[in-house]
Amino acid sequence: MLKITKYSADWCQPCKALQKTMDEILPSYNTNVLYNVVDIEEEIDLASELKIMSVPTMIFEKDGEIVCRFSGTKSGNEIKEIIDRYV
Repeated sequence: MLKITKYSADWCQPCKALQKTMDEILPSYNTNVLYNVVDIEEEIDLASELKIMSVPTMIFEKDGEIVCRFSGTKSGNEIKEIIDRYV
């Protein structure tokens, strides 16, 4: 199973745009993807540990290993390509 974690903040407009993209593409993956959203202002220590320097940051994990990470936004097609590579 692929685990995707989006690190974001309530005040972040790109985070909201990325969430809309994720809401559109995730239903097609059913149970093959576990998706989490972490508010960096609530999880300051975790964000620091993972060196989250900007939001949104997406981290993709497969079998406990980080396989992809990016900051900023990407198109739905770009995110689908990443997901398809690991599902």
